[in-house]
Amino acid sequence: MIRYHVRSKTGFNFNIKILSLAKEILDFDKNNISTKYVFTILLTDNLELDRIENRKYEILKTYNKDLKGLAELFSIIRDITSYFARHGVTNYMMQNGISTDIIRDSLGIKRLALPNRI
Repeated sequence: MIRYHVRSKTGFNFNIKILSLAKEILDFDKNNISTKYVFTILLTDNLELDRIENRKYEILKTYNKDLKGLAELFSIIRDITSYFARHGVTNYMMQNGISTDIIRDSLGIKRLALPNRI
């Protein structure tokens, strides 16, 4: 299954291949929570902007805590966050000769120069 997605921050378009297990999770959410959102981060469509930002902050905090748990599980000594993971992968791709266009596309960045500063 291929899912089309637009990154709200940049308006960048993605076509994402969804594996069967991920599709089951998405389908469960779609059938049990009625919002326009793909993930069950925002559980209702009519939230005020400050409530949306607060919810995003809380989810990111939980996500980073879970990343820390994974790092401990695999004996990674470094403090890993979503920011670190995103930019670490970018740095790895750059060091291994992946083209800037591919890096830009994978991050959903419009400006070609941005990955050069990471």
